[in-house]
Amino acid sequence: MRVAIFSRSLKEESLPIIEGLLETLVNNGASLLVYEPTALQLSSNFTQKFTFAKFTDQATLIDKADVMVSVGGDGTLLDTVSLIQYADLPVLGFNLGRLGYLASVSKQSMQVAVQQLIQGDFSVERRTMVHLTSEEPLFSPPFALNEFTVHKKDTSNMMAIRATLDGKYLNTYWADGLIISTPTGSTGYSLSCGGPIVLAQSGVLIITPIAPHNLNVRPLVIHDSSELTLEVEDRSGAVLVSLDARSTTWEGKGTLTIRRNTHDFPLVRLPGDNPLETLRQKLLWGQDRRNA
Repeated sequence: MRVAIFSRSLKEESLPIIEGLLETLVNNGASLLVYEPTALQLSSNFTQKFTFAKFTDQATLIDKADVMVSVGGDGTLLDTVSLIQYADLPVLGFNLGRLGYLASVSKQSMQVAVQQLIQGDFSVERRTMVHLTSEEPLFSPPFALNEFTVHKKDTSNMMAIRATLDGKYLNTYWADGLIISTPTGSTGYSLSCGGPIVLAQSGVLIITPIAPHNLNVRPLVIHDSSELTLEVEDRSGAVLVSLDARSTTWEGKGTLTIRRNTHDFPLVRLPGDNPLETLRQKLLWGQDRRNA
């Protein structure tokens, strides 16, 4: 199996773990393709030498890898969305961070996970992404796995966001901003702003206002076949728009249209990977400190 390895800048204490991961992959018969900035950092710090090719973008990935391993946390895995772009390359997340909703493989289960991966003992779960259309292209690629966000830049001004759903007027949100989240992103920014937790295959998108002026305006769940169009009024003349961790300034001229992306994100799921158990563990459901 041809395995692509992607990571952000690694902490020194993580290097032995990465070295162990590569060693386990090689010992199980995998050929390696490593993200070039990661390769440069690893080569200068490893105690042993590995033979691997390098990649920098989607073009150098196509037809050269069967699966990608993201090493870090959920943020690192989200970065693979814009890295693989339209390549249908399944991604498995190894978690070196804290929460790990998406990057669900722990350091302790690394060897077993690698064996399952190499043996093909896994499934691919197709995750909904959101797509942004604007009169002037703002992002490349224009889609995200977690959410689209429009947010005020000025600390004192509130925004007026006129939302139209499938051509029909929905509401004008007086707020600090608006989040359009996928089910995958429902445990992220949307959740921190009062949005619901939605299971991955629910076929919906979530509209969550950020600090709304009218407290009776609540998050709204819509079908993911819907198309949402936004017009923004902001006295500062510019707002911040984001797709996951990528952000840019938008002058607020014209409209922003958000819909489900035409292709989904291929997330690797290993045997025994239970999303309900992950929610219970990460959110401490059912735990009572009084009984500790």
